[in-house]
Amino acid sequence: MLQVDLLGIKFTSFDNTQEFMAKILDLVNSNKCNSIYTPNAEMIARASSDTKFLKVLKNASINLPDGFGIALLARKKGFNITRFPGIEAMLEILKFSEERGIPVYFLGAKKHVLESMLERLKKWFPNLKIAGYRDGYFREEEESAIVEEINNSQAEILFVALGFPKQELWIDKHKNFLRVKIAMGVGGSFDVLSGKKKRAPKIVRRLNLEWLYRILQDPKRLLNRLPNLFKFLLL
Repeated sequence: MLQVDLLGIKFTSFDNTQEFMAKILDLVNSNKCNSIYTPNAEMIARASSDTKFLKVLKNASINLPDGFGIALLARKKGFNITRFPGIEAMLEILKFSEERGIPVYFLGAKKHVLESMLERLKKWFPNLKIAGYRDGYFREEEESAIVEEINNSQAEILFVALGFPKQELWIDKHKNFLRVKIAMGVGGSFDVLSGKKKRAPKIVRRLNLEWLYRILQDPKRLLNRLPNLFKFLLL
C-alpha cells in the first residue's frame, strides 16, 4: 500500500485486491463512518478552486486514484501508483459484503436505473443482503429522513451515486450522523451496473482510453468537462 500526496490530496494505492479488502475489513470493524472517494482529473481541478470540496477530499478515509490523469500526475511526481476505478472497487466490496453477510444500502440515480441495477446485482450476488435503496432525487429538507432510513436499515456499507461534487459533499455533511461503517461515492457506477451505459472494453481500458470512450458515449458532457480538464493540465 502506498500513500501519495497530490496537490494537497492524499491518495491510497493498493498493491493488490487482497490488500484493499484487508483495509475494507478494518473500516467495517471500526466505530465510525469512513468515507471513500474516487477522484479523477476533473474532480482534482474542481478542488483546486473550490475550498469546500478540497476540504471534503482531504477528510476522506480513502481516496482511490480513479482516472488515468491521476496516475500520470503521480508518475510525474516520481510515484508509481496503480489506477483503481471506482466501479471495480465497488464490485469488490459487493463481493466482500456477500461473502461476509454485510448489509448494504444504495442511494442515487433515477428510480428505474436503480431498480434495473438491483435486478442485475441479485443475479450476480444472490446472497447479497440489500438493506435498502433510495433514488437520488430528493429535496434538502428530506435528507434527515433519508439518513434515519439508512440507519434504521442497519446497513453497514452505503453506496452514494449522486455525481460529483454532490455525493462527496452529501457524505461529508452526514457522516457524523450515519451509522454505516463505510460511505462510498461511486459516481456513474449505477448507470453502468444497470446496463444503461456500457463500460469501455478491456482493451480500451488497458490503453488508458476509458475517458475517451465515456466522452464518445456522451459527447455533450465534453463541453461541460473541458474547463476542468484544461485546469487539470495547467495544474
